[in-house]
Amino acid sequence: MPIIGELICKATQADYTEPENRGSDAAKFRVDIRQRGGTTLPTLNIEIQNRNLNDDTWATLDSFAAITATGVKEKSVATGVKELVRYKLSFSAGSADAFVRFVQLQTVWT
Repeated sequence: MPIIGELICKATQADYTEPENRGSDAAKFRVDIRQRGGTTLPTLNIEIQNRNLNDDTWATLDSFAAITATGVKEKSVATGVKELVRYKLSFSAGSADAFVRFVQLQTVWT
C-alpha cells in the first residue's frame, strides 16, 4: 500500500511548499492532514504566503487556524492574492519526535 502525503517532522526551521501560480484574485486553500504522531501530538501552523514575480520577499496573505486534528482544512481568501503562492509549515507544540503527514489539495480559484 502506498503512503500518501508529505511527511513533515518537527524542526527548528519552517518547511515550505513549492510556489503555485495564481489562478485569480481570490481562492479557497485546502490541505488534508492525514496523520499526526509523536510522543506528544503536534500543533501545525500553516501560513499562506504570496509575492509578485518582481518582489524580493514573501508576505503572509493569511493563515489557517492552528491544526490539532486530522482531516481536510480550508481557508478562503476573498481578494488580494499576488502572482505566486506557497505554504509555510511550522510546529508550535509537540515532542521532538512529532510529525504530520500532509497533503496539499488543489487550490480552488474563484
